[in-house]
Formats: sequence, C-alpha cells, structure tokens
Amino acid sequence: MVDTVELLASELVTNAINATGVTEIPEDANQLAGKAQPIYLCLSVRPEAVLIEVWDSSSTPPLQRAAADDEENGRGLVLVQALSKEWGCVLLPTGGKIVWCECLIEGSA
Repeated sequence: MVDTVELLASELVTNAINATGVTEIPEDANQLAGKAQPIYLCLSVRPEAVLIEVWDSSSTPPLQRAAADDEENGRGLVLVQALSKEWGCVLLPTGGKIVWCECLIEGSA
C-alpha cells in the first residue's frame, strides 16, 4: 500500500507542478526566484483510507485524457482513478484548487 500511496501522491504533485510551477530547472537555481509557485501536499490517515490532497494556485481543474501509446505523458489521472477508491477536485473561492484521492487501507472494506 505504501507504494500505491507514494505513486498517487507523486502523480497529484506532478500535476500541480505542471499547472503552476517551473517544469524545467535552470542550471543557476537563482533564476527560479519569483517564478516558482508553491504547492501543498497533505496526507491524512483515516481508519479505512489514506486521504491525499494537493493544493495549487491554478483554478484550472485537471483533465483526464487518453494518451497515445507513444506518449510519455497523459496517464497520471488514469492511474489515480484506477488505484484510488475515489478522487476529485475542489475549486476554492479564495483561488486555486485541491485535487484529492483516497487510497483504501489493505484489509478494510
């Protein structure tokens, strides 16, 4: 289950970085000043599931799409849907969004 939670969190964080952050890191890290946007990751353990939430400043909801066989991108949300109990996106009135998913704890119904 740890591997599944790690993969789900990685997919949601990657999407948040792509939505709001700098995706190419320059050789001089000082060039990132003022360009990178914060994202926040929250993991909550419940009796039956682990809740993974990722906030970013973009108000654009994530879009699940069908990736071609030769594409390296475009399968993250398909994985999230397949491996989680459920997932969703909440647009916040204060700006940004939270994309979340629940991963069932093994042995719980």
